[in-house]
Amino acid sequence: MKYLFAVVFAVFSFSTIGQTEYTIEYQGFSRTYILYAPAGSTQGMPLVFNLHGYTSSANQQMTLTGMNDAADANGFAVVYAQGTPDSFGINHWNAWQDPTDVDDIGFISALRSYLIDSYGFDANRVYSCGFSNGGIMSYAIACQLSDEFAAIASVAGSMNTDMMSQCTPSRSFPIMELHGDADPVVAIGGTTQGAGFGELLSVADVISYWTDFNACSDPITTELPNTNLLDFCNVVKTEYADCDESVRVWNYLVESGGHTWPGAFPTFIVGNTNQDIDANEEIWDFFNLFSLPQSIESNAQTSAKQLVAVYDLTGRVLSLNQLLAGELYVYRFSDGSIEKRVIQ
Repeated sequence: MKYLFAVVFAVFSFSTIGQTEYTIEYQGFSRTYILYAPAGSTQGMPLVFNLHGYTSSANQQMTLTGMNDAADANGFAVVYAQGTPDSFGINHWNAWQDPTDVDDIGFISALRSYLIDSYGFDANRVYSCGFSNGGIMSYAIACQLSDEFAAIASVAGSMNTDMMSQCTPSRSFPIMELHGDADPVVAIGGTTQGAGFGELLSVADVISYWTDFNACSDPITTELPNTNLLDFCNVVKTEYADCDESVRVWNYLVESGGHTWPGAFPTFIVGNTNQDIDANEEIWDFFNLFSLPQSIESNAQTSAKQLVAVYDLTGRVLSLNQLLAGELYVYRFSDGSIEKRVIQ
């Protein structure tokens, strides 16, 4: 079953959760994530996945981006999922879906399903953003999970040739890219890297792919106000709004910008960090325009519910062959329902 994975720490309510770290198991891997939600009920709240870069972690991504403040201001929840060590022992996302590597697409899909079922997040308003390798992973989500995510944003990310050749979205899909033209790590003009990244395409090629796929035309380019002269960079925004199915493609070019998250604390070792914009607010303004199309929502509502997990009364997740006759167990299903059953 696609969504069967073990939950070590589980919460079955729509109440305030604040900031909490959880550990789960998916396909034999122990995975962690940090979940943050503003005060109040999570029922019907939008959910944003915020994915870290190569060598980084969920906690570092939360600290780097400061997206919790934007979540408080705009009423959405954030999940900072944790990648796994690659063959070099470095945290990564298997965005290119190397079959010998961990199934991160399956993990993200399963985690999304679990969080919606457990906290009542709006299934039609789930989004993904990420930095560097996390931005690359967000593109993989757009390609392979377009029926589950409403839009993505990439900061200092790209796509490689294999990802693009195997990209199969089921619908037109909203895309946002923020990238510095002086990025020394993921060069705006494309680069060949190790560690499985392959040939990363230029941002121009990536934007061209998505504007062609979405049948966009008539871009509008605007130089944004240069409000902070001490960051030594400025931003030019290109909007493609005339696209199929009312989607949009936004491209932010940070002139003289480095491998950084706009609005974050400056880290000069990887170039200039733009302070004219707050990437978190720009990303949310983009995400807030989109939800899954009605046809996808209707199909999800009419599909038969699937068993997600079975728990004993201590909260331990069990496989079906571990269940004992005469014992009471809790069954959780993909539509969010929970049933208590005694095995006959």
